Amino acid sequence: MKLISLMQNTIVIYAFSVGLEHVDVLRSDGSFTLAKLMGIFLAFGFFLHFFTRLPDTIDKRSVWEVSPILVFLLLLLIQNVINFQSYSVTVLDSAFVLNLFVFMVILRFMKTQSGLIERSLKAFVAGALISCVILTLGIGVEINTDGRHTIFGANYNELAFKFTAAFGLLLANFEKVRSGNIKRLSIVCCLLILVYGTILTGSRSAILAILITICIFSVLNESLPRSIRIVGVSLMAGFVVFQIINSTDLISRFALFAIETSETNDALGGRLIIWSVGLEILQDSMIVGVGRSGYEHLVYLAAGHMHDPHNVLLETMLYTGIVGTLLILIFFVRIGSAAKNHHAMSRDPSSLYLVVPLILMVMGQQIFGIKMFWLMSAVILARSSKSYEEDSG
Repeated sequence: MKLISLMQNTIVIYAFSVGLEHVDVLRSDGSFTLAKLMGIFLAFGFFLHFFTRLPDTIDKRSVWEVSPILVFLLLLLIQNVINFQSYSVTVLDSAFVLNLFVFMVILRFMKTQSGLIERSLKAFVAGALISCVILTLGIGVEINTDGRHTIFGANYNELAFKFTAAFGLLLANFEKVRSGNIKRLSIVCCLLILVYGTILTGSRSAILAILITICIFSVLNESLPRSIRIVGVSLMAGFVVFQIINSTDLISRFALFAIETSETNDALGGRLIIWSVGLEILQDSMIVGVGRSGYEHLVYLAAGHMHDPHNVLLETMLYTGIVGTLLILIFFVRIGSAAKNHHAMSRDPSSLYLVVPLILMVMGQQIFGIKMFWLMSAVILARSSKSYEEDSG
């Protein structure tokens, strides 16, 4: 029992550290974070739990849920070895492997330990709020030539998506508060801070995620009168639009057709150029791809430097072809289905809110090395399980 309690507390601290991950005061450039340390502790604790309580550790349903991603990892490893070339630098992505392992450990414990999901989500929101407050106060802030803000060199989009995930979780919590105007007012203040922080990052995808989440809230929330929902949604959306209008940098980023296309940039921040290079590479290896090692080699020959595909579906097509992409799609469908089932069981929309930033991350960002994606995926899958339904009930 002591080991299980330690694992639960480690998962909660891990969730908090994922929200706070980019507050890198040591300027380690991501080489050392509290989240990585907690991930290592989780791995060590899992192995202790595995060897002492083997029957309770293996869950057939969890293995079935993650089987597509495990087969994808195996296929990716095979392709990386086969296509390793002179300009290749990766055979096995350690960040992806560790994130996947931690994801499976968290999924297993969240399904069996009552209250762990809620504690972890509160910890994540606390970490994300602290990061957002630090950003708005200008502590460790860096501003690029496009006027985008970040803290301690963090990726703009990754930071922004953590804010949007916390926004969705707080918005769902707002719906649960039946009384207490002070508590609701404090939640609204936190929501506005997260919106403002997201806008400062200049992430168009994250801002779109907030707007979509607000729309879902207005459709699903039946506890509030229609007039209050309309006024509340209008004020929140108006705040977003007002902040965008007041920022000339954001206006230029959102005015896609007004941005001049060049050899190094386009209306989507260079993504169209990156995708065109990726599609050229993909033409000769549609079925099983060229692996990450082969992609790194070919993109270096084509572009003279290494860059990520900035689209998960294109990335999986390049690495593992149609076969691997189908496996990834099956995994994504299971996450979406789990979010839908959780809402149907509990009328809690938080899982649906979480799906929004995850989908947008898949469409225009990276996920394999992003801890937040795997943490929230574990939460969504665990919430749809029968054991969670019984605990909640």
